[in-house]
Amino acid sequence: MKKISLGIFLAVLAVLSGCGGGGAKPVVVTLSSPSPQAVDYGQTLAFTATVTNDAMTKGVTWTLTGTGTLTGQTATGVTYVAPAPGGAMATTSGTLTATSATDPSKMVSAIINVTAPPTLATTTLPAAIEGTAYTQTVASAGGAGALAFTVSVGSLPPGLSIDSSGHITGTATGPNGTINFTVKVTDTSAAGAQSATQALSILVNLPAAPSITTATLPAAIEGTNYSQTVVGAGGLTPYTFTVSAGTLPAGLALNTSTGVISGKPTGPNGTSSFSIKLTDKSNPAQTATQALSILVNLPALPRLPPPPWPLASNLSFTARPCRPPEASRRSLSPSARALCLPASESMPAPAPLPALQPAPTARLVSP
Repeated sequence: MKKISLGIFLAVLAVLSGCGGGGAKPVVVTLSSPSPQAVDYGQTLAFTATVTNDAMTKGVTWTLTGTGTLTGQTATGVTYVAPAPGGAMATTSGTLTATSATDPSKMVSAIINVTAPPTLATTTLPAAIEGTAYTQTVASAGGAGALAFTVSVGSLPPGLSIDSSGHITGTATGPNGTINFTVKVTDTSAAGAQSATQALSILVNLPAAPSITTATLPAAIEGTNYSQTVVGAGGLTPYTFTVSAGTLPAGLALNTSTGVISGKPTGPNGTSSFSIKLTDKSNPAQTATQALSILVNLPALPRLPPPPWPLASNLSFTARPCRPPEASRRSLSPSARALCLPASESMPAPAPLPALQPAPTARLVSP
């Protein structure tokens, strides 16, 4: 009887020692893959549960709500199977729950989002123009988690680039023509990244052909500074200007960067004809030519000062008589004959001119 009483006492003591004093630690359930997770149709994702303070080591039980199915369930693990592609789904996510078998009040859940594998919706891209900003987006559909875009084959036209979001941006630098390449999109599925590719191309066109809008140039004057600009339009700047035919008037020069014709003409006077060629920065370069001319005029004649002009008082001159034979003299007109003296005659030297006198001043006299 004493032995039975001692046994009961020891059993009670064991129970009390487990539940009293410090007490048992609570059960904690954790999953190897935290919530949320993203997978593509038809993929599988393994989960492992860890139960801490499970004195009975019973593990967990697994339940699933929403889309998908479970397979290979054990007290510590399970495999989630996403629906196959093309099947109709009531929801696009499932919730997986691991519950402690020792303490059903302790559980943990993970949401699993299911999407279709990634695809590229963009099949063509518009043309680009050299020297003009370009922006286009390669569109995609589906894909689990974040997506990343890359060029997997070939390369984009020089001057353009693609970012991880599928934006193609930049300024095409040429040469003109069609550039072929392949874009790849890759998702971040927890069950293994899925990707899709699409062959694309971009046609790079030259800009509008350049032209020279200056049709005429004003005249220049010898010895006077001259400056005129040959104006270009279209094409791709900066331009380069050259004289492709003929020459500028002497003393003038062409600035190859700005198209300014400047300098000081040195003559001779007259019209100089030449051609100006404009070359742009397109790849390949485009050109335009314009025939022009500049008339160089003599400077204006010097002008006399305004009157009155001073007169010399000692002017003198010598006349030399012409002495043709008498027969020739008789054939002259009377006026010419009067100026042509016979050989025996001579013209006296003129008397000196009198000095200029002040003009008389008029006075009014009262009656």
